[in-house]
Amino acid sequence: MAEQSTSQRAEALIAKMKAARGYIYPEWEFAARQDPEFVAIALLAFRGGERAGLVAHMQRATRFGATREEIFEEVDADGAK
Repeated sequence: MAEQSTSQRAEALIAKMKAARGYIYPEWEFAARQDPEFVAIALLAFRGGERAGLVAHMQRATRFGATREEIFEEVDADGAK
């Protein structure tokens, strides 16, 4: 039952991302299917994302309920500071 719930959350997230942007990168779709609660900030920091993009994602994460500690825990876990 939990697997079905995770799958449903992943599909809903993918549909939401596609609707918002008109497309979805394959790596984001893969991440969403593996863990719909994934944190894009860590991926962007690891890939050397631009500061403005990282800030925008951090602000969006806090609007959706992420705490400052959760955000920076993800960034530190990937060694991107």
